[in-house]
Amino acid sequence: MPIKAPAPRRGTTTRFRLGAGLAILLLATACTTPPQARAPAGAAVHSRTLDALDLAVVSEDGRLGTLVGTLVNKTETPDALIDVTVKSSRGTTRAALLEGPVSLPAGKRVNLSVPPRIAVSGNLPQGRFVTTTLTFRKSAALSTPTPVQPRTRQHRDVVIPQPRESTVG
Repeated sequence: MPIKAPAPRRGTTTRFRLGAGLAILLLATACTTPPQARAPAGAAVHSRTLDALDLAVVSEDGRLGTLVGTLVNKTETPDALIDVTVKSSRGTTRAALLEGPVSLPAGKRVNLSVPPRIAVSGNLPQGRFVTTTLTFRKSAALSTPTPVQPRTRQHRDVVIPQPRESTVG
């Protein structure tokens, strides 16, 4: 009586091939993704009363940009962002609140990019960091290194404000 070899388990080879193929695809994608598409996450800074989350300066040309991110008022009283300064070790920068102070309702999140609230101009090299200081009406100022990022998938809907025409004659 001949001895039969055990039948191979069905599906094991296919699962192995699929897993190996997926791993190769993921590695190839990670290695070929351009650096600007892998922008670093935004900066975060926390205080007892406020959080500034995912802060970044988005700039297409390295000269004009907008500060994006989320501010969270953790208190039971309203506050307001009244000033922003952005400093670069590579030259002069300016920041401006486009519509005056940004209201921060008690216990709420405020998105800084929709609509754009803070214009930034100056030397804004993508991939570098600038120092951003946020000054509030009631809370202590928050300061943090902030990445300068290009407009990528993460920031595709961000509007970069253009400089306003001077009304001074």
